Amino acid sequence: MALSTPGALPEGVLFGGLERLLARAPARVVVYDVNFAEPDRRSGFPFGGSTWSGAESDQALVDSVKASGNVLLPIDASFEGDVAGSAVSPSAADQGFHPGGSGALDRRVVFPPFGALAAAAAGFGHSLFILDSDGPIRHTVPFVSNHG
Repeated sequence: MALSTPGALPEGVLFGGLERLLARAPARVVVYDVNFAEPDRRSGFPFGGSTWSGAESDQALVDSVKASGNVLLPIDASFEGDVAGSAVSPSAADQGFHPGGSGALDRRVVFPPFGALAAAAAGFGHSLFILDSDGPIRHTVPFVSNHG
């Protein structure tokens, strides 16, 4: 769905409606590539003949995700900023998955979905992809961890 003005409607209303539509299909699994890292703090969105707040929109999304029971959400593991917030390159190159190794690349910073949405999700996937030195992605780390 394209909007003429990004952010014109609360995302929870849009994605919650999409989730309810997919539940009727029925979809076996729904995977989002949209990170809902923070609750929507905006207010005053006209929608469906009434005015919605960001909190109401978020709750509609949480309710839809919970009712579906098959939604996987991303955890953003791509940012490796320092304390001051400036972005830096990943601290370790992706060496791929090796049996007997930890299998997880530790990240200083990860951004899961906001609490209520995370609790409603069926599971999570990470968004970390590190390009090989010559450009393409030939493999990826299947797991990331955050011990920070």
